Amino acid sequence: MDRGKAGFITAFVCLCITSAWLTINLVWFLGGNSARELILPALLFLAGAALMYREARRARRSK
Repeated sequence: MDRGKAGFITAFVCLCITSAWLTINLVWFLGGNSARELILPALLFLAGAALMYREARRARRSK
């Protein structure tokens, strides 16, 4: 497996895991808990999305 594809797969897995975590925290928040518990999962989700976007651009450029 080439390095670009491995990076994209890693970014995708990171995005999936943080999406699940963010969803769990959103449900927890809607149950009446504080909004501060959404900050870290939201930031990690954005970081995962940015990583996946960067890896996709890098893979497209290297073709």
